[in-house]
Amino acid sequence: MLDEGVTLFEEVAQYETIGLLAHDYLEGAHFYELERFDVIRLRFDEYEILYQVEALESFSEFIDQDAIYDRMYKAGGLILQTCNGRGFFFVRAREVDLESCAGCEEQRYY
Repeated sequence: MLDEGVTLFEEVAQYETIGLLAHDYLEGAHFYELERFDVIRLRFDEYEILYQVEALESFSEFIDQDAIYDRMYKAGGLILQTCNGRGFFFVRAREVDLESCAGCEEQRYY
C-alpha cells in the first residue's frame, strides 16, 4: 500500500507512462517487495487500473541516465522508481484487465 511520500513523475505522461518516485528508505522500500507477475492496483476516485509486473531492474548511478530514462519511461505503462544506494531500482508493469491477465486471480496484489 503506497501512501504519502510517493511523487508522480508528471513529465512522462507524454509517453502514456505513469511514473511514481519514492525514496528507498520510505515508501520506495515497498518496491523491493514486488515480484514478477505481481499485480499492482492503482485506485483513483472513480476507478482503478491493474498493472502486472513485467520486470525489476537495477542500474548503476554511473550509467548514462538519458539511456535509462528512454528505456524505462518511453515504453508506456507503470514505472516505480527508487534509489538503491548504488544507483536506481525500477519496477516496470503493463496495464492489464482481469480477462487478459494470465493468472491474475492467483497473483499477489498491492
